[in-house]
Amino acid sequence: MPVGYEREALVALYNSTDGPNWKNNENWLSDEPLNKWYGVRMVGGRVTELHLGGNGLRGVIPAEIGNLRWLKEIRFGDNGLTGEIPSEIDQLTRLETLDLRVNEFGGTIPVELGALEKLRQ
Repeated sequence: MPVGYEREALVALYNSTDGPNWKNNENWLSDEPLNKWYGVRMVGGRVTELHLGGNGLRGVIPAEIGNLRWLKEIRFGDNGLTGEIPSEIDQLTRLETLDLRVNEFGGTIPVELGALEKLRQ
């Protein structure tokens, strides 16, 4: 999947979680390389980690999160995320850490999370 899809997924995340009002949104939506965007870590030109815990995210995690197929870590704890955890997260087969604690999600935990064989935390 081309890196352009990764950028689009991050833009969708920003737009659906009130990015303009995050505590730190340095370089988001800019022309800077993705690894210069606050909380985004890359290895080999691919987004592998999102560290946005306690950053004031409000809203829903978009389905496009599933396009970040190289993700190993998602740290979205201590925010104000709502809605349901998107089932598209099952596309993140490399995911090892998923921190969604202290948010305001509704609904049930997607059964698809059980298929993530590398998920440890």
